[in-house]
Amino acid sequence: MPGCSVAQGLPLLVLESIFRRVLPTYESVVDSVLPVPSSSRELLPLMAQCRAWRHVAAAMFYNTAKMWAIGREVSKQDKIDWLSLDDVAAMGCQAYVKELHIHVLLSDLAEPWETEPNVAAALAGHGDLSSVRRLSIFINTNRPSIAAPWIQQADPAAREVVVQNVHALVDQLRRSLRSAKCISIHRSQMSRTAVTRVYGSCLTEQIPSMIGRDTTQLLLDRLDVTKDMVKVLAQATLRSITIVGHTGSQQHVELVRRNAATLEKLWLSRITQFSVVKMTRTGRGGVDTLVYPRLESLHISTLIGPRKTRTQQPQIDPFPRLHTLVSRGSFPFYSAAIFDGGRSHIRHLDLDMDTGLMALFKEHGLAGKGAFAKMQFVSLGWYQSDSAQRDVPHSLVELSAGLSPATRVIRIHAIRTGIMTDAITGLGAATSLEVLDLPRCRLNIDQCIALFSACPRLLKANILFMEPRYRASLRMPSVDVLREYQENNRSPTSRIRALGIRGTNCKTVRRAGEFIVLLADIFSGTLQRVTFSRNCNRYPEKLTRAVEYAKKRPPYKGRQIHAVKFDVGDSW
Repeated sequence: MPGCSVAQGLPLLVLESIFRRVLPTYESVVDSVLPVPSSSRELLPLMAQCRAWRHVAAAMFYNTAKMWAIGREVSKQDKIDWLSLDDVAAMGCQAYVKELHIHVLLSDLAEPWETEPNVAAALAGHGDLSSVRRLSIFINTNRPSIAAPWIQQADPAAREVVVQNVHALVDQLRRSLRSAKCISIHRSQMSRTAVTRVYGSCLTEQIPSMIGRDTTQLLLDRLDVTKDMVKVLAQATLRSITIVGHTGSQQHVELVRRNAATLEKLWLSRITQFSVVKMTRTGRGGVDTLVYPRLESLHISTLIGPRKTRTQQPQIDPFPRLHTLVSRGSFPFYSAAIFDGGRSHIRHLDLDMDTGLMALFKEHGLAGKGAFAKMQFVSLGWYQSDSAQRDVPHSLVELSAGLSPATRVIRIHAIRTGIMTDAITGLGAATSLEVLDLPRCRLNIDQCIALFSACPRLLKANILFMEPRYRASLRMPSVDVLREYQENNRSPTSRIRALGIRGTNCKTVRRAGEFIVLLADIFSGTLQRVTFSRNCNRYPEKLTRAVEYAKKRPPYKGRQIHAVKFDVGDSW
């Protein structure tokens, strides 16, 4: 076996550390803004010593940098988790930065920048940042800084200072970050005082110049949209618009309408149903359907409330190229045009169902077997404010499995009742099913065995595990019970490789570990990994210890269960 020196092995070890810390993980929740990847300053000394190979990892390690607000005390944890722009500049690696986050405090905009340290001057001191493609600006308020009497009284001089500072910041952004095409602007939640009105109006007026016409991706968090902004961005080639924390004004609707021809992704969080429907009309009072010819991904999160069936609905499919449709809350459209036209192009469907939407599917034949030709991902839940029917679990399973024979991923969420045995048989109708996510559906070991065996192509599953009710006890299952299960399930017809346990519902942690090990042993011929969610029980480490203890019992001696890996993590 060839040897390897420490000098040769060091780069690989550092690269592995970088991969663990830098690779981004994205949430699938619509209401949350996607988190950004973070780098660790703990690796900076190693990066400085290994200059010979640094260019290999530098593009990944220095991909994201943060510029802290002037005067803010950075916490110790933030210093560990993030690379500041000062650290990157000290290493001379500004050319590798592709994503930059700038934090600005209200006090930075309220103080004269001619005499005070400011973010524009700090940005200018870092030289050329033309490599940055994604820019995120976080405008935060710090209450001690707004206690000055002159700004609390909304003095006109305060407005002039804010306007001048915003202009200076915008000019510096243009000079330093001239290649940024993806702009995100976040505003913290503020009370409606005199100072916040002054600050908010000044900021809103200057946003069009901050964004520019070359922007292709735009995210607005808790920000109003003005007519000037709509005019500027109407001439841009926006491919992605994300609106977070706003119910959707007329100008928000107009901004989306003006960019209908170029939009490829639209993300609307906590918006009213009426605003969403208006985006599919040609204009004020118009009844014709506005078509988005290039839109491929639509994410909607509506405010709580029943669907308004009296609003004007689209007569034709407004999204002829839509691949991904995600909706949280009550789905705003009551017309079947979107689903009827989407039979041939929708591949990813994630909906909160209700009685009205379920009736719409049945009335127009959308719930028939193979209704969607290209469907690969189906995620159906039940809208929480709508009264659930007794047969909801079975109905959702039947609908999910029957939409397309090519469906590879099925998720059934927001169901509080357990899945019935006949519903398990319904999942077997999805002949192409490879991934099954049942985060709130309780299944015992007998149902798990039946489910995994009914889906011969199933590779990954995520469940909420419970013990069999007829075996409910505080005692551990006897050796005879374990061997009986092993004898009755000698050759399971399953290819499952990964199993996720979101939670357990057993009398004790020890019993949960016993039955989980028994389930893993039955499928140990193909099963490679069992992952416990971090929210699984109060202390998931106790469950891991219970599993290790259970594996030492006599029925598992010399069996393949010892090759299965048990761990705790977020991904399964």
